[in-house]
Amino acid sequence: MNKLTRLTIVWTLLLLFSLTLLAPIGQAATIIAQPGDVNETVGEINAMLKATGYYYGTVSNTYGTATKSAVLIFQRAHGLTSTGTVDQATYDALKAEYAAKTGNSSVPSTPREPAVPKTPASPSTPTAPVPSSEPAAAPTPKPDSSYTPEKVPGLTADEQKMLDMVNQERAKAGVAPLKIDMRMVQTARAKSKDMIDNNYFSHTSPTLGGFASQIRTATGGDYSAVAENLSGGKTVEAAMKAFMNSAGHRKNILNPKFTHIGIGIVSGGPYGQMYTQHFGG
Repeated sequence: MNKLTRLTIVWTLLLLFSLTLLAPIGQAATIIAQPGDVNETVGEINAMLKATGYYYGTVSNTYGTATKSAVLIFQRAHGLTSTGTVDQATYDALKAEYAAKTGNSSVPSTPREPAVPKTPASPSTPTAPVPSSEPAAAPTPKPDSSYTPEKVPGLTADEQKMLDMVNQERAKAGVAPLKIDMRMVQTARAKSKDMIDNNYFSHTSPTLGGFASQIRTATGGDYSAVAENLSGGKTVEAAMKAFMNSAGHRKNILNPKFTHIGIGIVSGGPYGQMYTQHFGG
């Protein structure tokens, strides 16, 4: 074998080895959907996650905290790289499980909102203005937005901060501040820790059960109405922003029927910290 032949073989082997290394890298870089996306593909992913038992929220086209948590749980259950982002391997595995459980090989679609009919053009003939016989409405008085924070013994600094932010929002809305119930602080902390320990994000715990029974058992049935807010994030400010930007969570925070709250913040999990708010009234 001459020198030229040997060089040709060496370069060929090096080229094949390089292609072998590059192939999986290119495949792993294929991202189907990721946190922050809002599109129909995300809606299909949420629908498949819900049908296979990994997603508990309302199916939408938004890739939010609940979607990321469900994807992480799915990836861990299937031995995939746990990123919370749907790559090609995760998407293919999800479609396969969806088809196996539902018998439907086609990807589900999310319902589309009906198109808003166009407003007809106004007529060219001018119309005479009609005088109003109703008196002008009286200006709505502004609610009392003042709130003086009170330090509560037994709360962590972050829990105290969230309590103050909750009551500041209630003051802006003209609603009485919530008082701390340390029994619900304990249930809220237990729920946050349970979500971290068992890798889930849901109002129903695989170990603690539903939040309503958890609260009522701990408080001896003192409250006829109870509610729960859940979030994950690195800061109290980010968690509160997420709560106030969500109609359901905002309603719980501002509900005048609730008189007491328990807040449990535990470090850990895929988001840095888990936040649980338990309400009673």
